[in-house]
Amino acid sequence: MPIYLFEHPKTKKLKEVNQAMNDKHQYIDEDGIRWLRVFSSPNSSIKGTKLDFRNKKDLEKWETVYKKRYNHNKK
Repeated sequence: MPIYLFEHPKTKKLKEVNQAMNDKHQYIDEDGIRWLRVFSSPNSSIKGTKLDFRNKKDLEKWETVYKKRYNHNKK
């Protein structure tokens, strides 16, 4: 089962919830508060590779791909 992230609307606490893909993706706690679903980009990497910022090719990869993902997750 996939794991979905939910955020408490007031305390901003995060909670991971296992739900089936066909379930309605919502989480309501024992106090009746409906938590907000958090959408995030999936993280992936090729094992054993690292960015070298002295390398022009890796620097371009950071600017075109990874920087956008990093800033997207910070919002």
